[in-house]
Amino acid sequence: MTRVAVIGTSHVAALKLAWDEIGGRYPHIEAEHFGMNRARFLKTSLRPDMTFGLPDDMRSDDATPRRLRGLVDLSTFDVVWHVGGWTFLQKPMLELCVDFNIDGFETSGHAHCMSQATFHACLDAITTKAMPDTAWHNWTPGRLFFSTVPRRNEIARQDALYHTGEPHSFKRVWDTADKHLNARMSAVAIQRVPQPDCTLDAYGFTKQKFGTEKPVSTDGSVDTAHMNTAFGVCMWDSFLSHAFH
Repeated sequence: MTRVAVIGTSHVAALKLAWDEIGGRYPHIEAEHFGMNRARFLKTSLRPDMTFGLPDDMRSDDATPRRLRGLVDLSTFDVVWHVGGWTFLQKPMLELCVDFNIDGFETSGHAHCMSQATFHACLDAITTKAMPDTAWHNWTPGRLFFSTVPRRNEIARQDALYHTGEPHSFKRVWDTADKHLNARMSAVAIQRVPQPDCTLDAYGFTKQKFGTEKPVSTDGSVDTAHMNTAFGVCMWDSFLSHAFH
């Protein structure tokens, strides 16, 4: 039996729903899911004894849900899949896509221009912020995997924020950023599980059919960040092909 820990932000939910649906096909794999909102997840850490979780003061706080007060012993799992925590910040990525004409990319008609050298320097800075601390570096090869947050639902392109950019440039910016992050992660023995191409539209956004139908809980608006069970199944297929090839 191979034990897999799926840890991460709220994006773990789609993977949990998917595993509930397809897990029976893989009797040799036991998967456990540990997800929480991003605000809490950013406060988690991996301790020297390989236990993972929130700091002690949060674990003893009555405001913390009981299910999050324990520690997960990652040494008891064969494979760890880290989801949604090590990812690009959305705001600077959006600014690159809509505020600049990047040399060699499709023109957006925007007044500001950016050289390739500056573009790659920006991506290096964004990637640095996405990198985990050294406790996650240089595990046994093939034991630690990660996935960034899904690319935005294609309906996000209806938002005025995206209208100043050339649609085709979004995919080129995100694909190039992925290459930067993949290289940095690979150098410390962390392997990426990519979002499958079949889930993406021509502009690099996630196809609408994979988006959650639940609205944003705070204001009832359309949630363009989270995905559904079908997306989770696609991600599991991607993970299994990378981790157990």
